[in-house]
Amino acid sequence: MKLQPGTWGYYLDGICDGVAYIMLYLALAFLFYQTGALLKVGNNGYNVLKIPADSEAGVAAKEKQTRCSSCWRKASAPVGLLFRYGMQTFLASVAWNYSLLEYQDALESTAGLTEAQLRAQNAALKSSTMWMVTYLWRLFNPHTVVQFLLVALLYNRAFEYIFAVQYLGYIPIAFTAVLSHIYARIIVHNIENA
Repeated sequence: MKLQPGTWGYYLDGICDGVAYIMLYLALAFLFYQTGALLKVGNNGYNVLKIPADSEAGVAAKEKQTRCSSCWRKASAPVGLLFRYGMQTFLASVAWNYSLLEYQDALESTAGLTEAQLRAQNAALKSSTMWMVTYLWRLFNPHTVVQFLLVALLYNRAFEYIFAVQYLGYIPIAFTAVLSHIYARIIVHNIENA
């Protein structure tokens, strides 16, 4: 099966994946807001503060103001965490699609290649670096990144998981993307010079 950017199927697949991820993150934001997930991990300065009122007239206004500000404080941290995790998914998706297109262009075209160039393609496919890149993409492609989150959700540890990988999750995705791009360039260079 060949990727064909510019076709309806290619864009429809991307739109469907994007809508599914957005809905998942919205549902998780609602879940975190309803369960008070911040209080389980360690407050992070987002406690609801009760402000004592001096007069009866000011009590209702201060309670309303406190409720509105506490709602925002309670909702802003999970939304921020989910945004950072969503950006990891987006980075993985863009890098995954770019890598697939690079490898498709380098390894699937056989027309007009000499016997030496075909051997170079075959050697690239059988190399240990290609196996490593393939395995890393198996671990860090966008669907697997979301599946890690779903497993954490199954064990009722979604907030703790997202909290733990909100910044560190970018490292393996970026490493895999860079390694994949470098190796694709090496493959193209080896095929051209064969």
